[in-house]
Amino acid sequence: MAVVSGSPSGFESSDGNMTVEGTNAADWNCFANGVAPGFAASGINTGTGTCSTALVPGNAVALHPDANNPANGEVTWKAGQKLDAPCPVLLSNGSVPNKDDFTGIASYNEQDSATPPNTFLYGAEIRDVANGNSSGNVELNQSAGTSACPINRTVTGSWPSTSPSEARCSTSTP
Repeated sequence: MAVVSGSPSGFESSDGNMTVEGTNAADWNCFANGVAPGFAASGINTGTGTCSTALVPGNAVALHPDANNPANGEVTWKAGQKLDAPCPVLLSNGSVPNKDDFTGIASYNEQDSATPPNTFLYGAEIRDVANGNSSGNVELNQSAGTSACPINRTVTGSWPSTSPSEARCSTSTP
C-alpha cells in the first residue's frame, strides 16, 4: 500500500488497486455500496482494511463516459486542434482504440488542517483493455472561463494563493 504523505484520509493512491488495505485508510472502493453517487451501488468488496472516517463522500466524483453517450460512440477531440486551444471542439461520434477507451473516471479531493490548507487531488481511470500505454491529463485552471466555453470544476475550496502547481496530484490505472 502506498499512501500519499500527509493525506488526511490515508488515501492509498499509488498501489494500483481500488481496495483499501490499511487501517483507517482510503481507496476508491470506499466510495462504493451507496456511499457516493456514480460508484457501484452494491456488491463491492472494499478490501481487507477499514475505510477512513476522514473521507468526505461529497468530494468524490465518478463518471462513466460510454454510458453517457451510448448511441453516438466516443466523445473525441476534433482533429487538428492544438492542446492549448482555449475552447476545444468535441465530437460525439468518434472512435478510439480500446487501450485509450476510458470506461470509468473518478476524482476525489480533500484538504488537510494546515494554514492555509493543502489540497490533495486524486484521480483514477478504468480502461476498456489494459494493454499498451495510455494517458489521462488533468488541467488545473484558476480562470472562470466564459459563457461560450465554461470551465467545469469539481474541486471545492480555493487553491493556495501562490500557485496551482503546489497541488499534490496522483493518478492510478487499475
